[in-house]
Amino acid sequence: MKIEMDLKRIKKLAAALDDENWEFRTFLKGLDLDSAELDAIVHRINDEVSAQIDCTQCANCCKVVSPVLDEADIARFAAGLNRPVPEFTEIYLILDEDEPGKHMFNRQPCP
Repeated sequence: MKIEMDLKRIKKLAAALDDENWEFRTFLKGLDLDSAELDAIVHRINDEVSAQIDCTQCANCCKVVSPVLDEADIARFAAGLNRPVPEFTEIYLILDEDEPGKHMFNRQPCP
């Protein structure tokens, strides 16, 4: 699967497909799945897609949203700044209230 990385094209596609996206959301809400089952599907797809994206190429997510970081993400960022993980965590991160054990950057855009 080819992942679109052109931010202008993504924005244009999102606007053009807004109605279709709302219809899809409605379809998902009508499925016989509880929230945990649907979340598991979404997280699996997110993990597959995210693994194909090099965040350092544009860093747009860090500019417009607060990405949720796992231990591997934190280790990569800390290594990139040549800091020990505990120091990086203390300086730049806060705990994510919605996802126990995960962190978010403490400001936006990300440092």
